[in-house]
Amino acid sequence: MRSLRRWLVPWVLGALIIAALPAQAAASSGIRVLCDGVAVSFDTPPQVIAGRTMIPVRKVSEALGATVGWDDQTKSAIITLDNRVVKVTLNSTTAYVNGESATLDVPPQVVGGRTMVPLRFIGEALLAKIGWHGPSQTVSVSSPGSVITVTNGEGTVEILKLGSQAWEWKSVGDLAKGTWSPANGSAPVPRARLS
Repeated sequence: MRSLRRWLVPWVLGALIIAALPAQAAASSGIRVLCDGVAVSFDTPPQVIAGRTMIPVRKVSEALGATVGWDDQTKSAIITLDNRVVKVTLNSTTAYVNGESATLDVPPQVVGGRTMVPLRFIGEALLAKIGWHGPSQTVSVSSPGSVITVTNGEGTVEILKLGSQAWEWKSVGDLAKGTWSPANGSAPVPRARLS
């Protein structure tokens, strides 16, 4: 009996530690989210679940200017931005955008006390532009009208509007690394005054 206990206790403890590793790895995924060029901080970090980047619904939605409500009866988050209404329900792959159904690859779920939703779906449902920079593990979310693409004889650049100024960057990777303009790799360079 004593030798069984000596063998069983370490085995059970090892199994518990190994079982906790995936949750810890997901929690420390290192995914950064920039909304209109500003880092979004989360109390429950973004996670990759079934190949989709999941984020707490409130933080990015509010960063885009939306309001977020909760229907406790249906366990649904209702996100409203201007004339767009997005409804997602816990553990359901059916969501609604302005009353029209849409299918989610991964259903909203509670992680760390927060309702996690697929970032790309929520962003695009609110008409935001979503970009991914793999090497820096950064997602960029640009609110509607904040990005202007300009093409001329020299090529194409994107202009990010922040307040009354516009800033140039060459790619999502540049935005993620903070190198916003080829003229100055360490800080944004104003490109135009917006009225």
